Amino acid sequence: MMHDLIDVLYTYKNAFASDNEPLGAIKGKEVDVTLNIDRPYPPVLRRPAYSASPRAREALEKTYPRVDPTWCSKKIRP
Repeated sequence: MMHDLIDVLYTYKNAFASDNEPLGAIKGKEVDVTLNIDRPYPPVLRRPAYSASPRAREALEKTYPRVDPTWCSKKIRP
């Protein structure tokens, strides 16, 4: 799960970094991830962030396809 999050952070790094400041170093866009709950996760954490109809979900998938975790050759491991 943490690796998926890191992949997403790098995919959308322009939201968290700039050419002059590395990932997580921009003031106001700091990245601090702490996982403090073990599996199995409670139902409230397992459900989607928002509900969407099948048609809306399909449109989202077309607009924002899922990130391929193999896209990045440079992996960061905690």
